[in-house]
Amino acid sequence: MLEAEMMPAKRKWSPARREAARRGPRKSWSPGGSASTPAKVDAPFAQPAESPKKRVQVQAEARRRGEDGPGEDRIYLTPEQAAEYLHVSLRTLANWRCSRKGPAFRKHSRTAVVYVQAELDAWSEGQRVETVNEQA
Repeated sequence: MLEAEMMPAKRKWSPARREAARRGPRKSWSPGGSASTPAKVDAPFAQPAESPKKRVQVQAEARRRGEDGPGEDRIYLTPEQAAEYLHVSLRTLANWRCSRKGPAFRKHSRTAVVYVQAELDAWSEGQRVETVNEQA
């Protein structure tokens, strides 16, 4: 048997794959423009973002002065505790997280999800439905 007969047939690329190969690698997404072009920002409204280091310094100074800094009274709840607090199942809370519905949550690491009790209360208050009683 010839060596050429033993070789598998070459796969043909689809037109979409050929076009993607022609364009080259994908560029990452950035708001307001391409990855190579920075987004335009209106100068009067642009404010530098506060760095985490600066925030920690401000909180430390507030503690030294005896003031309560932002976030000092936060109570963090695990998803199990939050589900019990809201009277929903843990699975419902997980579904809300995946679909970006429901109360705000924080990820302190890749797997550590926590909820702030005050944010759960605020979200729950926003879910309030007013009813109208008809008077006879």
